[in-house]
Amino acid sequence: MLSYVALFATGLLMAAEGAVLMYDPAMLFSLYGRPTLNFKSTEGAVLMSLSRYFGAACLTFGFLFLHLLPYADKHSAGCRTATMLFALCVGVAGLRYYEAQKAGDAETTAVSLKSAAVLGGAFALSVIGTMTAPKTQKKATKSKKTR
Repeated sequence: MLSYVALFATGLLMAAEGAVLMYDPAMLFSLYGRPTLNFKSTEGAVLMSLSRYFGAACLTFGFLFLHLLPYADKHSAGCRTATMLFALCVGVAGLRYYEAQKAGDAETTAVSLKSAAVLGGAFALSVIGTMTAPKTQKKATKSKKTR
């Protein structure tokens, strides 16, 4: 049951983040305290493009996690995938926090802590989901003998 909740919550999180990154990344940047970014510049256009690529990846993961809900025997694989994804994302948030601290950027430090809190929660939920996912029975297969 917890694996179902973990896949559902992480699937919704990734789908929502992906949709925002795909269709309105400027709004997400303003939520993170960066409303004054110039998206008309060359760098801004690249940032918008990268945001949309990442949004497409988030939508894909969200679809994957939600798609696995009816298949209890696949919950373990879905939760392991979510665990790997969120572990990497928490690592990125930690690196961002470290770099912001080193640069003395209090605003980015606060934003990276918000990211780490959300992503860390998703990571913890994914780990719990992995540990409580139904165990799959391995089918015994006969090995083929070669002559």
